[in-house]
Amino acid sequence: MPTHRRATRLVAVLLVLVIAGMLAAALHFKKNSDALWQIVSEKCLPHQQSGGEPAPCQRVDQRHRYAMLKDMHGPLQYLLIPLDRITGIESPRLLQSATPNYFALAWNERTLLAPATRLTY
Repeated sequence: MPTHRRATRLVAVLLVLVIAGMLAAALHFKKNSDALWQIVSEKCLPHQQSGGEPAPCQRVDQRHRYAMLKDMHGPLQYLLIPLDRITGIESPRLLQSATPNYFALAWNERTLLAPATRLTY
């Protein structure tokens, strides 16, 4: 079999695998697109309010209305999740002056990475 046919078949197989993976991920997230919201609103915030421990989150900041949750994958992946329900990046609520600047707050939380990277800020 010529080399270009093998390469073409390999590319086709890889493309099918990538598409199948994307479909599987889409189905998984469609099952529960509120999973992160549920963790924060049903576990982290109540745990913080009742006992001062935000588990499974690393931090709950009620004043600035967000929680920091460690992603299950990788040592340096943390998610800042608002305590107030926001439907997505396109939400008009994000443009309101009273809404916290989540990007700036996430940037300030970079100290969570210091133990894993030996960085100082």
